[in-house]
Amino acid sequence: MSDYLSVDLSKDDCELLLQGLRFIRSRVMLDICDPSPKVDCTRQEQLREIGVLVEQLSGAKSTSATANI
Repeated sequence: MSDYLSVDLSKDDCELLLQGLRFIRSRVMLDICDPSPKVDCTRQEQLREIGVLVEQLSGAKSTSATANI
């Protein structure tokens, strides 16, 4: 994920994306699979990537909110 793409999102768009990421995070956490170190590692990596995206969107949301003041 070294390439970056800038998009203008409304507050509602950002909320919708955050809601979707929460759903995906829940699906990853609740996915039933045979326990193994590789599966655990993959799950943790997916959760980390989702967390990074949530932080970026949350930061963008607060930045856009302060820009509208």
